[in-house]
Order: sequence, then structure tokens, then C-alpha cells
Amino acid sequence: MVRKVFRVVAASVAVFVGSSVFAQTVIQPTAAQSKDTFVYSFLPTFNFNASPGFDALLASGRSSSGHDLRSLVQFDLTGVTLGAGEIATFNLYVADGGTVGFPVINPSPAAPVIADVFPVTAAWDVATVTWGTQPTFGATVLDSETIDGIGRHVTFDVTSQVQAWLANPATNFGFSVQQRDVVLNGGSVQAVYHSSGGANRPFLYVGAVPEPAGVAALASLATMFILRRRT
Repeated sequence: MVRKVFRVVAASVAVFVGSSVFAQTVIQPTAAQSKDTFVYSFLPTFNFNASPGFDALLASGRSSSGHDLRSLVQFDLTGVTLGAGEIATFNLYVADGGTVGFPVINPSPAAPVIADVFPVTAAWDVATVTWGTQPTFGATVLDSETIDGIGRHVTFDVTSQVQAWLANPATNFGFSVQQRDVVLNGGSVQAVYHSSGGANRPFLYVGAVPEPAGVAALASLATMFILRRRT
């Protein structure tokens, strides 16, 4: 998942949902183009980006036994615009940790977890970053979402942060995804997400606020786009 130089594919995309039409920009890098990984407190010097199997996953979790997990995700915003009244959302697909080889207890309605997204405030290298060398992050939570199941997308509103990055691109170091509290349900409950190696890769959406049905449409359409930029 080491990020490489790539040619931007520009397109204008219109999505029809019911009687509504809205423009969208979807940024969903491939494995070769992405910059995302996770870090693990129990292995503070280990880089998971180069580990077969784990390089296709992201995770956020908090435990009482030194097994905390945090994810780092950064998107290239070259050519993106965010107009008045538009939003930007950061989207992750919650996977079944048991089926992807990650020994965690999945979130459920009986044992939900809250995931917080923070802005990263320092540069980091996806090929070398570890728990011990993870970058600093802002003190203010951009958005929080309750995760109470698997096999679905979780969406974070990051409009204000994307606006700030577009105004000052040099400050775009991406997002840090962290679990707020320790949740126990026969063990520590932690969320696992698909990384750029999976079919449901992380994506950033920029555009008009979709109707509720449109959110599901975006999730299914996102897998069709590698990069979409405003022309």
C-alpha cells in the first residue's frame, strides 16, 4: 500500500436517486495508490503495511490490556473542490474480524463501540510507521460514530477539515481513527475495517448532501471509481 505517483482521472459524475440528482466526487485509491495502515500498541515497533494479510485491513480499538489499535488514512485532494452547501465524508467498511484473520470481538447492538476521527498533524510514512512512531493528531474530534454491527459502511462528516486542507494543502496529513472507550463483551470489542486491499476500500466523498437512500447508493458506486476529480 505504499503510495506512488499516479495520473489523476478526472470526471464529472451525476448520481440519480429517486427524483433527485446530485454531483459527486469520490476518492477511493487502489492498493498501489493508497496511503493507509494501522498501528498496534502491543507491537510498538511493527509496521503492518508490509505484513501479508494485515496490509488489507484497518482497525480501531481500545483495551485494558495494552492491545490498542489505531488507523491512519490519508487522501490526495489534488483537484478537489468543496462548494458552498456541500459536504465531505470519510467512509469505512466495517468487516467481520473473525473472517479476515483478525482475532477480535466484533461490535454488536449488545456491545457497540464509538469510533472517533481526528486530524493528523504531522507527516508519516505508510511503509515505516509504527505505534511508537505514529504521528501527532489534533485535540478536537472531527466526528464520532457508533458502530454496532459489521458488513456495513460507517460515515464520518469531515467537511470542516477538508475545507481547511483545501485552503492549506500542506497541512493535509490525513485522519487518525481511534476507539473512544474500552468495551468488554467476553473480551475487548474492537472494530476492523477493509483497507485498500479489499473490495470495500476506504473512500472520501465530496458533494451535495444525498438523501438517505443516496448514502447506500454511494457505498455501492464507490467500488466503481478509482479516483474522481472535479474538472
